[in-house]
Amino acid sequence: MKFTINPDKIDINALIKRIFWLAYNASEVYGMGHLQKVDNATEDAVWDNIKCSGDYPINRNGPGEWTADYVFGKMMKLRVEYDDNNEIFVAPGKPNLSYNSWGIKYKSADELVEAAKRSLHSNCN
Repeated sequence: MKFTINPDKIDINALIKRIFWLAYNASEVYGMGHLQKVDNATEDAVWDNIKCSGDYPINRNGPGEWTADYVFGKMMKLRVEYDDNNEIFVAPGKPNLSYNSWGIKYKSADELVEAAKRSLHSNCN
């Protein structure tokens, strides 16, 4: 799902980081993920794990794109891309609960992105 972001109103990098943070908090630990589970992970720790693919040895990240497969044992399977046109692409658009456990709380990428925007705005007040 693609979203156009106004960089004058919201920091795109902060938004992307917050999307992953909210998805992480909404996700569940599954299977062998219990071996990598981290209690009380911070937003920065989660973001660092995603940037370096800490739970998964294959780094699928590149310029303007980040993938979170498992993060501290939580199954997320979330991808966010950013381009020079101030657009972000979030996949999947509609989570499959067998793979995207953040979909228990957020029924779509749209819900997740809107929650991240609200969260950032509430931090400014």
